Amino acid sequence: SFRLQYDSTANRLNVQEFRLGSGNAVAHTKGHLRFGKSTAASLETRIQDAPLADVARLLPAFGARLPAGSSLSAGTLAGELQVSGPVAHPSRRGHLEVRNARLANYNVAGQLGGIARMVGVDTGGKDTAIEQFKTAFATERDYTTLTDLLLVIPGMNITGEGGFSDAGNLNFQGTATLTRAGAAVGSLLQKVTGASTVIPFMVTGT
Repeated sequence: SFRLQYDSTANRLNVQEFRLGSGNAVAHTKGHLRFGKSTAASLETRIQDAPLADVARLLPAFGARLPAGSSLSAGTLAGELQVSGPVAHPSRRGHLEVRNARLANYNVAGQLGGIARMVGVDTGGKDTAIEQFKTAFATERDYTTLTDLLLVIPGMNITGEGGFSDAGNLNFQGTATLTRAGAAVGSLLQKVTGASTVIPFMVTGT
């Protein structure tokens, strides 16, 4: 459903309410489009507790890009997206949060190898159980910046920041905090990283 109002004096289309549904998910948009030599937008979209199965295709618009060959199932998505500027090259910013999801065909802990296995984190399966994932994002032209990122999986919390381009170039750094590390593992990590439960890391490439 939608409610639109055209202001001829300002040459502006006011979006008072625009509801877009997919399955059990509903996105609410409001704002305006201003017409002229180039059309400019000022729109805000909110989505709350939407089943991921219904909105997975919308994740790139919210600043989330999945590893190649992977997909999300189960869980819910909440977020806010603000679009502003020329429609041809708008700026996008906002935040999103995913809860109780499963990332199929990609094991996040597996990227940390033996240390994760030592503390009981499952690194052998194909999938990752995601208890919580949240981040703020901002997109300018062809590059998306992620800040305040938090990923909670069984046995590990990952925090960090970075970004990626539309071409797939990735630059991300953060820390993985082990939540099941015993004394022996903590002593080993203290010698290697200088902290008993924290593993710093960096991911770059495509």
